[in-house]
Amino acid sequence: MKKCFPFFLLILLMLSLDGFSQNKGKRPNILWIVANDISPDLGCYGNNLVHTPNLDQLAKQGTLYKNMITVGAVCSPSRSAFITGMQAVSINCQNQFPKNKTILPKGIVPITEYFKKAGYYMSNTGGVQMKGPFYTGYNFVHEGKDLYDGFDWRGRGQNQPFFAQVHLKYSHRPFSRDTTHPIHPGSTGCKNITFPII
Repeated sequence: MKKCFPFFLLILLMLSLDGFSQNKGKRPNILWIVANDISPDLGCYGNNLVHTPNLDQLAKQGTLYKNMITVGAVCSPSRSAFITGMQAVSINCQNQFPKNKTILPKGIVPITEYFKKAGYYMSNTGGVQMKGPFYTGYNFVHEGKDLYDGFDWRGRGQNQPFFAQVHLKYSHRPFSRDTTHPIHPGSTGCKNITFPII
């Protein structure tokens, strides 16, 4: 099943981060939005029955990936692969929320380590199944506080670039009835979702 996960983007960023830090050029802020259990059934992917204006605008202003394939049919193997740049099965992270998490093989580290070495502020907003200050949902042994500096990017230093992992829980199973969307009877309209100002 095709998904819209920019898997190879992180590998390219990993290779370029060292160049950014050496040249002291302006480093980009990186926002990774994770929407679990979502599919390419979005307006930006040509579905005219789904109204997704904000995601469509984000796709228009950013990079829209049209030929990506997921490494796992469920969320935690996909996140584990994404954050390490490895196929989930190659690092024993292929099972959904395993009881005993795996230890990453020698030489395999989460991309957060590369960003930290390049001077990035690492943030993680939490999301579904929150069990601490950071929600990661990775299938390998780790401490969220070792991977991330704070809950959002407002804690960064002046002019410090950030990598922010934002978890959106709205599309995650089990689904909750949406009582705020205007198409539902008795709704009061859409609530706005805001992020801290960059």
